[in-house]
Amino acid sequence: ATTGGSVPPRLARRRSAPRGMPPLMPSARPQPRRDEKGHAVPAMGAGPGYASRPPGSPSSLEQRMTKSAARRTVETAHPTGMGTMGRPPARTGSGSAPSSPAHSVDSSGNLSGTSRSAASAVKVVVRVRPLNANELRRGEEEIVSVSRDQRSLQVGNRTFDFNACLSPDTTQPDVMIKCGVQRLLDSALHGYAASIFAYGQTGSGKTFSMSGREEIIHREDWMGGTGEDGIMTRSLAHIFSKTQNAPPGAEYVVRCSYLEIYNEAIYDLLSGDHETQLSERMETGRGFHVPGLKTVECARLEDALAVVSAGTRNRHVGSHELNKDSSRSHSIMTVHVESHVERDGVTVSKFGKVSFIDLAGSERLKASKSDGTMAKETANINRSLFMLGKVIAMLSDGATSADRKHIPYRDSKLTKLLMDSLGGSSLALMIACVSPSPEHAEETLNTLHYASRARNIINRPTAATDPAQALVERLRRENEMLRKENAHLRGKLGMPLDYQIPGLERMTLEDARAGAGGQEDAEHGAYARGSSPNDADPRPGRGGPGGERRGGGRGRARAAPEDASAPRSR
Repeated sequence: ATTGGSVPPRLARRRSAPRGMPPLMPSARPQPRRDEKGHAVPAMGAGPGYASRPPGSPSSLEQRMTKSAARRTVETAHPTGMGTMGRPPARTGSGSAPSSPAHSVDSSGNLSGTSRSAASAVKVVVRVRPLNANELRRGEEEIVSVSRDQRSLQVGNRTFDFNACLSPDTTQPDVMIKCGVQRLLDSALHGYAASIFAYGQTGSGKTFSMSGREEIIHREDWMGGTGEDGIMTRSLAHIFSKTQNAPPGAEYVVRCSYLEIYNEAIYDLLSGDHETQLSERMETGRGFHVPGLKTVECARLEDALAVVSAGTRNRHVGSHELNKDSSRSHSIMTVHVESHVERDGVTVSKFGKVSFIDLAGSERLKASKSDGTMAKETANINRSLFMLGKVIAMLSDGATSADRKHIPYRDSKLTKLLMDSLGGSSLALMIACVSPSPEHAEETLNTLHYASRARNIINRPTAATDPAQALVERLRRENEMLRKENAHLRGKLGMPLDYQIPGLERMTLEDARAGAGGQEDAEHGAYARGSSPNDADPRPGRGGPGGERRGGGRGRARAAPEDASAPRSR
């Protein structure tokens, strides 16, 4: 336009701006090359189909990791889902997933925004196992190093930040303390729901972290108390120590259930029946649950430990090249804690629970060399973990895209039962177990990316109480507040606090309303009828002792004549 040439209408509309506003800058996007008919012509050599591998491409593990990290930094598109083999999201320089708004989901799986002040993020702890005998025999060295403050770890040139990072020399008692498990258990005693689940590659130490050594638990005389007890055993000991030392007026009831998801079918581990499949059901206000699941009431710690031992023995376990005692199913043990506390003559009941979730490890058939039935088990395990990764990916960055508002919880039985733990009303702790072996470097990075995304999930913990008792408690607090306001107003008016209004104890709410508004209503009605408040008005639109209709239309009245004995004209 400055050279005197004509401006195309399309460009003129783009550069135009409302009156009083500065002119808009032209778009920086390069215009595509067009043919004689105006059709866009794609540039030669563009697109992934024309990309060729440059000569001298890096082939070592360190160079491949550097190239992969640089590629993820410049990528801005969000993946549609992430499982064990999915592409990780764009990340910050420290390796953690970028911060995102708070997200939660309702019972139907729809995404809704929440306030971070009233929400709690999923806590993520990474535990690195030591090298096993075979890896030491091969002369392998650890590629995962934990920082001194135990808040981050490094894999090659990548650094990941988490709530806590546990080195290979961390003991089982230290896991309880550094993971903050005791705080979750105390919350369950106050009516909240808590979930602790372990994820990682097969043979990374998930079952050892959650249960301990299985060969010891399988014994008939096992009663815990060893130094290698897992989180489940130590958590049960903590719960029963609190319930048995409860203050006067408090009563606790503990119930336990144990199930597994094997080949996308739910089985009860306490019944010992591996043929009968159970089904999940969705109920409003309760979420997904399993009807018919056996629940055992445990009066002592020994009863709860017997549940752990029986469920561990009945769980499906297999052996392959990567792990001789590989769990072939996902297991969920739930401890229900019901509390009844008496306060001022009123019993307040709360219903908390703790879920211990031991996920089956992801594996590759090429590495595990599984065949037959175990190959089918591997396919089902990887499929359910892929759907779980997709749910976590959509919960972590679902609000950035308008077309991804629905969370696919219903795509697998595992995600259905974990709906309350991920984006629901439960406090959640994730323990990601990784291997320091360079042979499993890719699986270790996948697990860390998986855990980084889980940190962005926001839950909204709520205490489960009896609705009727919650109403009584709310009315008690409101009554106490009104008493304080009344005492404050009496002090302002100079009235003694023990002064009682005469007849107030016999006055009901209806009497108070009638006394305050009765006279006013009578005067208002008399003014509308044109008579005194003492005149009778048996029916609307009629007045006087005889009840005769006065002049005017329906519902309209006029003043009575001065001489009541004079004849009235219609």
